[in-house]
Amino acid sequence: MELLNKLRVLADELYSKSNSEKYLIIKEMLEDDRCFFYISSSTALSILNDLGFSNDEALVMYEKLISPGSYKKTFESISVK
Repeated sequence: MELLNKLRVLADELYSKSNSEKYLIIKEMLEDDRCFFYISSSTALSILNDLGFSNDEALVMYEKLISPGSYKKTFESISVK
């Protein structure tokens, strides 16, 4: 979640500076804590690239965002019945 929050701040800053619809869409997507679990890896990497990260950085970040630990933290409030 900490990484996702950092991405949210970055997207907000980029949107504030540019007023670009691209960054508005990214901001809206990042509002959902589960967003990286629902989008394709290519879309996720593209978003991270748009936020200014190199391909290598984006890949490392993406792997952290969808790691088992991240999944557990994101979905821990959902109980299985």
